[in-house]
Amino acid sequence: MTIRFDGRVAIVTGAGSGLGRDYATELAKRGAKVVVNDLGGSGAGTGASHRPADAVVNAIRSAGGEAVASHDSVATRSGGEAIVRTALDAFGRVDIVINNAGFLRNNRFEDLSDSQIDAIVDVHLKGAFYVSQPAYRVMAANKYGRFIFTGSASAMFGHAWQANYAAAKGGLMGLSHIVAIEGSAHGIHSNLMLPNANSRLADEMTTGFHEIPEFVNRFKTRTSRRSKAAQLRNSIHRSFYGWSVSNAIRPMAFSRRTAADMQRSQLPPLMDGYRRRANCRPHLRISPPMLIKLAITTSGTGR
Repeated sequence: MTIRFDGRVAIVTGAGSGLGRDYATELAKRGAKVVVNDLGGSGAGTGASHRPADAVVNAIRSAGGEAVASHDSVATRSGGEAIVRTALDAFGRVDIVINNAGFLRNNRFEDLSDSQIDAIVDVHLKGAFYVSQPAYRVMAANKYGRFIFTGSASAMFGHAWQANYAAAKGGLMGLSHIVAIEGSAHGIHSNLMLPNANSRLADEMTTGFHEIPEFVNRFKTRTSRRSKAAQLRNSIHRSFYGWSVSNAIRPMAFSRRTAADMQRSQLPPLMDGYRRRANCRPHLRISPPMLIKLAITTSGTGR
């Protein structure tokens, strides 16, 4: 199956490295015009540089694609508006927004400072508002739009020393639901992803949470299982997981089925009813282009 996004304009925040870079390059390879947004800070959210976003734009252009860089911060309303304005000035429209920008500032729950809480909420949660609101207005006028919000398994299942991060990511789940419901009147879809990847944020994962023995034992067990699964998948360097609320009930491995087939996956009756109303998706283990394809083309309201 050929996946194409010809004629579409996509904004990807946090696209200077990691998953964001992969999203941007995969979209560009398939015909989308891409706004590569990245402030260029560290994995802890400090500093700034034009180099990461510019490097991705240069790589896309070298491969024959179309892209422009944005170095604005998602953490302010003016920054979000500037990112959308960059897309409009360069390409005249906005069709797709992938809210991916973020970083980590881990600490014990009781020791989290205002700066550690506010910085995470400002970028992960409020940043998604600030970029998506102006983009939503453009999409509503064009009667077409696709949003992807990047959540985290830390919010769904929990991770020690990440109360600030989990709270912000959990908020994105509710935000995506509401955008999907309200956007259904304007041809706008919204989906939430809970990816797990070996990215630079892994460098910010200190061993402080090892003080919780029970959690560490569960964490090591899950990591071991993932490692074995990765070996079975020919030791792929980076694994992409599309998670949803339904995963908490019953995980389902990806197979060659249509999105409609996935809508009819075998879930408990109560959960299936909730999934239809709130757009929960089965557990997928798939490549970046297929992940983007499903998230962008399937309806955010379960239709």
